Formats: sequence, structure tokens, C-alpha cells
Amino acid sequence: MPWLLYFSFFGILCIMFLAGFEVDTKILNLHLRKNLFIGFSSFMTPYLIVIIVSMFMGISFRESLVLGTALSTTSLAIVFFVLRQAGLIRSE
Repeated sequence: MPWLLYFSFFGILCIMFLAGFEVDTKILNLHLRKNLFIGFSSFMTPYLIVIIVSMFMGISFRESLVLGTALSTTSLAIVFFVLRQAGLIRSE
């Protein structure tokens, strides 16, 4: 099913394109340390938790890395949405 692969790549490009419109670089640079901390911690926390839990479940280290990467990258969008809904991120 090569058409499914093409549609998935097209969807990723559309999401990245639309997300780029929402980024205000002036505000991003104004709160650079806070943004880097939130971005780094919202990626690394689930990444490390998934790797540790999957290793305890008997999954190999390589597979744990892939699983951790897949689950931690999807959590970034969820963290952003939750912070925005809680009022911790303002659209200025």
C-alpha cells in the first residue's frame, strides 16, 4: 500500500506547515529559557519513562528506544494543548 505512505507524508507536511503559522518568533525568543525547559522536559520525561518501563517488561533496548521516541514525540502536542487550555500558555 504505497499510497498510504504518500498520504501519511502529506499529512505530516500539512501539520508542520500549519503549525509554523502559529509560531510567533518574537514571543518565542522573549521566553526562550522557559520554552526550552518545557520542550525538553515534555520530551525527555515520557521518553525515559517509556524506555525504563519497556525494559522492565522484557522489551529489548533498541525496541525500547523506538517505542520511547514514538510515544514522546506525540506527547509534545498533547502537552502544548493542555498548557494552552489551562491558561499557562497565552496567545499574545
